[in-house]
Amino acid sequence: SLPGDSTLFADARITGTVNNFRLGKLIIRGLTGTNLDVRGSVSGLPNPKKTTADLSINYLRTTKIDLLRLIPKGMLPAGITIPASLSVSGLIQGNANNLSTNLSLNSSMGSAILTGTLANLSDQKNAEYHLKLHTHQLALGSILQNPLLGTIEGDGAADGRGMKIGNAQLTVAATIRQVTINHYNYSNISFNGRVNNNDFEVHAAVHD
Repeated sequence: SLPGDSTLFADARITGTVNNFRLGKLIIRGLTGTNLDVRGSVSGLPNPKKTTADLSINYLRTTKIDLLRLIPKGMLPAGITIPASLSVSGLIQGNANNLSTNLSLNSSMGSAILTGTLANLSDQKNAEYHLKLHTHQLALGSILQNPLLGTIEGDGAADGRGMKIGNAQLTVAATIRQVTINHYNYSNISFNGRVNNNDFEVHAAVHD
């Protein structure tokens, strides 16, 4: 939780009503190194099921120290390391059930870009997802606290429907340009997979 002696600086221009307002500007600075600059609109509050947002994040910069202060105790999964510093920018549109995103993450443990759409998330059978991920020198081993893994750099895409084994239809494709496993560098790995209900099919090739 936020420490009681914390100081926050806010500069905002907000128009509208609680259930439908526009953020002409929202800039927040505080804690040891957290800075937020976001513009956009939000509607549907205070009902979280009806809340829809269209936000442009110019930047969200923060630190591991600040995140550990803000994240409720027990919410951070065991075995996950937060980078010492990180920043996020991009677009978020939608609600808890249907979401479109184009986000860039830069951190002291590498960078990643996530784009795509998620739909019908409240329906595990009919949920749809179309996602693309790009990573650059992402320190996967450090983040997952696995000494056998090093950095990874590559691109991946996932398109599917359904979230439960038995009714899911999913295709996955990835190209790993470089990954370190057990202190050995592998390069040019291609991976393709398909899930159709209870059927699985995987193809992988290494051109090292």
